[in-house]
Amino acid sequence: MKIQTPQTRRYELIAWLIYTHILSKIPYGLGNKYRTWYARKNLKSFGEYSTISTNVRLLSPNRITIGSNVGVARDVTLDGRGGIEIGDFTLIGFESVLLTSTHNYSNREIPITKQGMYSKPVRIGKDCWVGAQGSWYCLALKSEMVASLVQTL
Repeated sequence: MKIQTPQTRRYELIAWLIYTHILSKIPYGLGNKYRTWYARKNLKSFGEYSTISTNVRLLSPNRITIGSNVGVARDVTLDGRGGIEIGDFTLIGFESVLLTSTHNYSNREIPITKQGMYSKPVRIGKDCWVGAQGSWYCLALKSEMVASLVQTL
């Protein structure tokens, strides 16, 4: 496990701010070039020929693995706090949300704001398509394997 030093944490925060407020907004080829550069340096793994479109939000990018030939469309949220793995040749449709962390809510006697949070990893298999505006947090938090070889006709 990687040890977090104050300098490492500061670098990660500055890199995230630059990505979120500048690099994620640059359109077309130039934007793809800069987002790919950021992804290769800051994601856990970023495969060859993968692309991240504009306005994609990356939470805890160091816990996100993206395979080869993956397309992440515009305005997607990838919440890596619990860990995300996206298999090769997968498409994530625009405005989709992959959450890996949510509130505990099992005890009705305790306010939800006092019950804390929990996380689980999301693994999307090879050759999958998460359609536009797909929201996967409910499924993802119940099962580590969300999809594998999903085909939509």
